[in-house]
Amino acid sequence: VRVVSEQLAQMAASLRRPEFGAPGIPGPPGPPGSPGLPGHSGFPGQAGSRGLPGLKGPPGDIGPKGPKGDTGEKGERGFPGQGPKGLPGTTGLPGEPGKPSYGTDGRDGERGPPGAAGSPGVPGPPGPPGPSGYCEQSACTMEAGLQGGQNMKGP
Repeated sequence: VRVVSEQLAQMAASLRRPEFGAPGIPGPPGPPGSPGLPGHSGFPGQAGSRGLPGLKGPPGDIGPKGPKGDTGEKGERGFPGQGPKGLPGTTGLPGEPGKPSYGTDGRDGERGPPGAAGSPGVPGPPGPPGPSGYCEQSACTMEAGLQGGQNMKGP
């Protein structure tokens, strides 16, 4: 706005005539003018600085199994053994003779009949006498068929 008012003042000074008086004080600024036409496109701008790296993503799946590799070359031959071959060892001692066998090559025979029962043996000596006891009437029972010893006393 200031530049425009200065330009107007210069134009006014060039148009002055000596018959006019001194210029007055400038008046208040007028209303704003209508917008001008859009300007021409400028040169394209330069690329900005590189941005920050993004977040790390989740791990990927395991890939498919690759093809089988070629067979490798045969390895080198190993070193030969060292030293000459040893002499054979001495003969061992003879072993113990085996148990004699009596007809083990044949088949077992049939089982024979059972033997007869033997005769009864001699009776043994009599045993020592037992201790003499006492029987209370409430505990004693006189059942038939039971015999007491010679030293046993009744109720």
